[in-house]
Amino acid sequence: MIMPGRFANLFILLTVLLSLAFCPLNAQAAVDGYILEELTEMYSAQEMKFLQWFSDGYYFKTSVPNGQDTPGVVNAEIPEGLEWSLEYNGVYMEYSSGDYLFEPGEYRLTVFSPGGICGVFAFTITAPEIPADITQRAQTVVLAHEYTGGEYVFTFENGRGFSSNIPNGAITDESVTLSVDDAMIYIIIRDGVMLSNEPGEVFDEDGYYFARIISPMVIEAPDLSRFTDTAPGFNDSDADMDELARQAESYLFDESYLTSLEPGSVYQASFSFQIITRPTRDVPVFNVPVGFEIGGILLDGGEVTPSGVYSHRFTRDGKYTITLKDTASGAPDYVCGLTVLRSPPAVKLEGVTKGYTASGPVKVSAPDGVTLTVLRNNAQTVLLDTYTNRGRYHITAEDAAGNTSVVEFEIAFSLPRNLVLGGILILLAAGIGYIIYSKRSMVV
Repeated sequence: MIMPGRFANLFILLTVLLSLAFCPLNAQAAVDGYILEELTEMYSAQEMKFLQWFSDGYYFKTSVPNGQDTPGVVNAEIPEGLEWSLEYNGVYMEYSSGDYLFEPGEYRLTVFSPGGICGVFAFTITAPEIPADITQRAQTVVLAHEYTGGEYVFTFENGRGFSSNIPNGAITDESVTLSVDDAMIYIIIRDGVMLSNEPGEVFDEDGYYFARIISPMVIEAPDLSRFTDTAPGFNDSDADMDELARQAESYLFDESYLTSLEPGSVYQASFSFQIITRPTRDVPVFNVPVGFEIGGILLDGGEVTPSGVYSHRFTRDGKYTITLKDTASGAPDYVCGLTVLRSPPAVKLEGVTKGYTASGPVKVSAPDGVTLTVLRNNAQTVLLDTYTNRGRYHITAEDAAGNTSVVEFEIAFSLPRNLVLGGILILLAAGIGYIIYSKRSMVV
């Protein structure tokens, strides 16, 4: 029998549980029911924005890369049809598409697509104080290139500039050079990690590169005269190399110096490129470099109709050859080669029934370039062409682009057919012999 006091406690407990079950969802709980996936990030040199792509074709635009620590302002442009939720230092905050964020702290923007997919765009604003009008102090420009001596040359209005062996926003499978005029400020990031910026540096590792290049009208370099070998009384042992490094770092990128400049007294431009030497699944859309348009596309040697003049969406796997026509200068056609693999690799099983069970040998094969990992009864086993041992098999296939697929089957215990037939014959012979023996024993 339930006592009144115990019944009251049970009623309170049920009330609390029901209130929790039907309370409004917070930003984290809202992810439930959606498939959380990693966003595919691409930089559009035409728009000077980072495009954050979902696998179902939807995307939104951001002013900085995903996961970036930045001393500047940040915004996101989210098109109609997408929903979002923003957290600032772990607390939900209101946000309208296109608004600028400049308060220091950690931000987490979760965006939901109509296809049931969600992605997270996270970043940190690190500067202690960033004026909201910082964007008014720098004139952000898209620089047209000139083609001189095999180089694409980009020049600001003040005459300073930079050059590269590829156009802005290009994809290449070769090494890239980037030369920046002295006394200019620039930072370069590969896959979200800041790199050293040596003059005339050569980049040859696969990845996405984004450079921010800044050219103030007037710039004062730090006084490093006391570190030169011509300074009076100079001695190597007296050189404060830590101080030199600090001043050099401040000279290369000093946000406080930039914010102290008068509006319009500094120019900035972005330069991006991708080095892709292997098959890839991370380029859903090809964006044309600034000053170019698509001249033609080949897929495995056959012509393909481009999706547009300035972009092409990859809908089929294969080896693409894209020819780009220069519309800004007299540069020759730029040809980009790219192998796209977005479909999971196929694994062929022979000797397995529709129920993924087998009573005999199972032969496993996959296309060239696909790596197989085999688990038998949850323990890794040797890779073979044919498997005969009893057990449950879990095989993971991965291609050169990182796509994966999984197949499973089970080999149940069974006797070989010849052994089964032999056993039946022996039992039959034994039965006949027993019958004959029994009849003879009954004869008096």
